[in-house]
Amino acid sequence: MSKLFYSGPPPEIIGAVKATTPATTTSASGTTLVIPKPAGVRHNDLMIAHIQLDNFLTNNIIAPSGWTQILNELGLCFVYTKRASDSEPSEYTWTVGITGRARTGVMVAVRYGVLGDVAITSGAPLICPTVMTGVMRGALFIGGVSFPRATNTESISADSPLTLAVQHVANGTAAYAIPYASALGYQSNLGPNEPVANRSFTSAGGTSGTAFTSSLILNPEG
Repeated sequence: MSKLFYSGPPPEIIGAVKATTPATTTSASGTTLVIPKPAGVRHNDLMIAHIQLDNFLTNNIIAPSGWTQILNELGLCFVYTKRASDSEPSEYTWTVGITGRARTGVMVAVRYGVLGDVAITSGAPLICPTVMTGVMRGALFIGGVSFPRATNTESISADSPLTLAVQHVANGTAAYAIPYASALGYQSNLGPNEPVANRSFTSAGGTSGTAFTSSLILNPEG
């Protein structure tokens, strides 16, 4: 009897957490950051917004109604969540306290998932903090990174086992404003109690300052 060997990607875990295509935005002036709703959002999806403000801002930021701040690193890097209702607007507006500063925002919606362990850190290199607690089979890991770019052409890549979902940049126009970059990466179909540590991003050409990273585990519902 001949044996058949499958060499393709691992099969998808039934009930695994899924993420939509991210939506992004950037602003270099004014006092608002408007992030569009990701395409395909359904009722009860968990929406996640990753926001970066430039170095000259404090944490004077006001979120739109219904959004909960779960992470805040030095008033520069923020993560918010919201459960989608039957009727969601086409975009969401955050208000910041100083005009003319660079800022970026990335939003993704997660289906069949509930928020598990979360962590945030700052420093270099661009490594997401360790997240190991309560990881379930079929969980999704989302890592976010934001940092001041050394040049306006700098880009981000996600290092294995992360997949880069999106990267976005903002160029400041006011005096002393700094160009910033943000990105989200993910690793899906995690195994039970799989250690999630040192998931990292690489910046082409290096960074001009401290990077801010966030880590979230989304476990399957039920």
